[in-house]
Parts: sequence; structure tokens; C-alpha cells
Amino acid sequence: WRAFRLSRTKPLRGDLPFHPHDLGKSRIGIQPDFAMKRDPRLRSLSSDHHRALVMARKMERASEADRPDASALQAIEAFCRDELQPHFVQEEELLLPALERHGEGMLVERTLREHARMLELSERLDRSEALRELATLLRQHVRFEEQELFEVAQAKLSDAELERIGEQANPAG
Repeated sequence: WRAFRLSRTKPLRGDLPFHPHDLGKSRIGIQPDFAMKRDPRLRSLSSDHHRALVMARKMERASEADRPDASALQAIEAFCRDELQPHFVQEEELLLPALERHGEGMLVERTLREHARMLELSERLDRSEALRELATLLRQHVRFEEQELFEVAQAKLSDAELERIGEQANPAG
């Protein structure tokens, strides 16, 4: 245990031993499987993914109980309403139309399909199966966006398009 503690360069964040923006800087000798170099203009959207992974873990834990804890369900509902849905809106209004213009219709369709399914599941959080499926899909979706969608966006979108997305996704700066 002591060796593990000494091998970290920073304290762990949340429930995960890494953050998407650590950009491959492993603290414990494990490389996160989606630690890609992220364009600063997409970081606002990308940073939401860390919180989504933490919540996916909470959803899994809640789904393991015969009857999910009321406070855990409230936190998950609040996350879906206050963080997940607005994140989807930003991607659907800012990022996806730009990708569509660059011929990435298949990536856009997959993203929209997954968003719709997760929103549907978020309406049935009182059921363990829905919680479990939402947790799994959310984790897979974050991986997809980090490894594929954002990588394609960085490669295909112009500086002006990325700048506009960055400004509108993070108006506070």
C-alpha cells in the first residue's frame, strides 16, 4: 500500500484514479484507455465525462440493491436532469451539426441514438435494470466520445469551428 501511495503524483479525484485531461500522466502505472490529447476548445465538453463516469459507478452500486437508496436515486436524477441532459443539448446543438457538415453522419447518428436511449432510461431510474443499463451505456458512450467522436472533431473541424464550439460550450471562459 505504501508503494502505491508513493507512486501517485497527485491525489485521486472522485472515484477514479484518473481524469480525462490527465492526458496519459498515469499516477498509478495504469494508463486510462481514453486519455487522448484534447483540444482546449473541446475540454469543457470533455470534462463533463469525468463526472459522468463517477455517476455511472454510483448507478451501478444503486442497481445492485434490491431497492435503490432514495438519496442515491435523488442524486442520480439530479445528475441526469441538471448535468447529463444539458451536456447532450450542447453536443447536439454545437458539435454534431459541425460534424454532420463534414460528412460524419454515422458518428452523429450513433451519438443521437445513444443520447435518446440514455434519456429514455433516465425516466425509469426506479428500476434496477434501467439503472444498470444506463450505467453501462453511459460508460460506453463516454469512451466512444473520447476515443472517436472528439478525435474526429479535432481532426476535421476548422479552427474557427472549434473556437465557436469552445466559446459557446463554456461561455464563462
